[in-house]
Amino acid sequence: MKQLLEHLKTIGLSDEELPKQITAFIGDEVPVVISRNFLDSEVKLSLEIKAREKGELELLGYELWKHRPVEIPQHFNNGTPTRPIEELLKLINFPSELPMDFISRLDENKAYDQIAGVFQEFDHLEFFLLDEADENEIKQVREMVDSLLIKYGIGNGLENYLLTIDEGYWKNKFYEVFSFPPELHTGVVLNKINDTGSVTGIK
Repeated sequence: MKQLLEHLKTIGLSDEELPKQITAFIGDEVPVVISRNFLDSEVKLSLEIKAREKGELELLGYELWKHRPVEIPQHFNNGTPTRPIEELLKLINFPSELPMDFISRLDENKAYDQIAGVFQEFDHLEFFLLDEADENEIKQVREMVDSLLIKYGIGNGLENYLLTIDEGYWKNKFYEVFSFPPELHTGVVLNKINDTGSVTGIK
């Protein structure tokens, strides 16, 4: 671990939580994702780590995750059945962390109960669509459901909850993802973050 930490420090990734995260990666293969606040926005750096012979850890590269602008489909406000659900979402004071077992702990936090209610409404909507709607309408409504979860989940515990459930799906919903080689200093990337063209051109 020491060698990996030294390498991460040389590319600008020194962090008090890193040793704990890497230990979790070694024990349970928990992904190592570091959050950074930069120019009033949060980005994440996801590390691709591989265990080599003799237990040594190597950084193969890293990804920068930049929040996408929230895109609500044009048909969203044309009388769709998701509008009442958005009204419920507006009332929630989302926690910074949403436990994976929050459904069984509704009495601990009002927001847990409200979020569970929203998920239940989405389930009811899906059952309704399967009986009443055509394939195209189902696709449109699911796009709107995703858009609502992104709009109200960005930067809080709902986002992390969804990423934990299915990172492969939700990562590309919430973020623009850029990949970089292990030797590139993160400061170079962060200094270009507001210029997507420059970010994609960095090598």
